[in-house]
Amino acid sequence: MLERRRHERRPFRKSRRPLERIEVLGAQVDLVRPEEVMHHVEAAVEAGAPYLVANHNLHSLYLLRRAPGFADFFAAADLIEVDSTPVVAFARLLGLQSRPFHRCTYLDWRDHFWSVANRKGWRIFYLGGAPGVAENAAEQLRLSYPDAVIGVRHGYFDAQADGAENQQVLAEITAFAPDILFVGMGMPRQERWIL
Repeated sequence: MLERRRHERRPFRKSRRPLERIEVLGAQVDLVRPEEVMHHVEAAVEAGAPYLVANHNLHSLYLLRRAPGFADFFAAADLIEVDSTPVVAFARLLGLQSRPFHRCTYLDWRDHFWSVANRKGWRIFYLGGAPGVAENAAEQLRLSYPDAVIGVRHGYFDAQADGAENQQVLAEITAFAPDILFVGMGMPRQERWIL
């Protein structure tokens, strides 16, 4: 009985609830579990609709007050994960512990994500990291998930919107036509680039 329970999936909400987005330490976050993130991502891919997933941690909370325009990224986000155990702890101290409040980050839904991407043949593009790093990671992922189509490009380029290098990166991503675009270039550079 215990063994069977361990492998059963808990039911989860398949639609947004009215009080799902709350404010913690001056930032808006969504109270979601990893499987709920995946449900929203799958629905967006199937609909061919843009869907922006963001995450808050202590560093992003700091940048909200220090980096001009940084808050605009979170205002545009469809879903904002809490990527920080300390933020969850602060929320509990502020009296939000009675609500379902979870740390939820890519590491929590990574295995499920790649399983779905493989099963559905999704096209995944990763932009970020030093030259060679993403390529090595993609090779390893292809061994485990051969039906997911993976493209990568390092994040060391001039990201000025009208710059030649940036235009080349955008053309490369457009030509790849990803279902999912991961961007990992560090805060706040990645958020500014996405906007």
